Amino acid sequence: MIHCDIWGPYRTPSTCGACYFLSIVDDTSRETWVYLMQYRTKASKLLKDFIVTVNTQFNRGIKVVRSDNGSEFTSGPMQNFYHERGILPENSCVDTPEQNGRIERKHRHILNVARALQFQVNLPIGFLGECVLTAAYLINQTPTKLLSGRSPYEILFHTSPSFREIRVFGCLCFAWITPRDMDKFASRSKKCVFLGYPFGQKGWKVCDLETQEMFVSRNIVFCETTYPFEIELNTLGPNIVSENVPRQLHLLDDEPMFYPEAEVHPSDTRDEERPQATTLVIQLTVIRWPTVQHIGAKQHIMKREAQKRGAARWAQQPGGVRRVQRQKNMCWA
Repeated sequence: MIHCDIWGPYRTPSTCGACYFLSIVDDTSRETWVYLMQYRTKASKLLKDFIVTVNTQFNRGIKVVRSDNGSEFTSGPMQNFYHERGILPENSCVDTPEQNGRIERKHRHILNVARALQFQVNLPIGFLGECVLTAAYLINQTPTKLLSGRSPYEILFHTSPSFREIRVFGCLCFAWITPRDMDKFASRSKKCVFLGYPFGQKGWKVCDLETQEMFVSRNIVFCETTYPFEIELNTLGPNIVSENVPRQLHLLDDEPMFYPEAEVHPSDTRDEERPQATTLVIQLTVIRWPTVQHIGAKQHIMKREAQKRGAARWAQQPGGVRRVQRQKNMCWA
């Protein structure tokens, strides 16, 4: 039994032009397959190809296909395809997505992981397709409590997945140029960004940062602590002169908090020589929050100072010195 549904369209197409994706979930292993689509009409052909592939690779046939009332799954050609192979289609009622809840929850899971991958490295929204594919790949490799601590890959293929190929998504990498230039002083690698794991190829999918070309390569050196699209505010100096500085702040419990104070300074006061654009100067002020010990020590010091001031005013009155001395002697006694 499989669950299938279509997500989309999204307002910004992916790098391959896809605005939709078809997701298929196995009911037993919870393995997830995701296919990017430019048009919804391609879902019928992709589902047919998937059923034939499962029959060939696993020597088992699909018995039940559960989906919504989309025409891609309930059309006449699809009904004939189900009938020829003895597949029982199950469709949810109109405006009742909870009847197809397993695939709906899987969509939420995929999108949550995809957003986390994108936000971590600040990828442009055009790479949403690569984020979705990588999210599905990582979900299939991750153990889950629903499967008693095993991963969907392990349930489906009866072997543990290998994590040797896992790399940090969106990190900086250098791919070897093939064929390389005969010049001995020419560059032998391209500066790229890592974008996932291609299907059917033993390599990594990367994008050239200069030409925006996407390709698959095996000879890659990864810098997993560097992200080309991320700008850290705390790595910049105390005085930042820029017009496109992100206003993101990193707030940690064990570090001081930074509050930017923006001021606009014109370059000249004369109208005829004043430039059209102004420069934004951001100054960072460090504020350290006082601890409980600091507050207690400060209150103790203020109390001692108040007592000294009160004793001094009392001693200035007639006979005040003798009273202060008698009070001290009584305290010592």
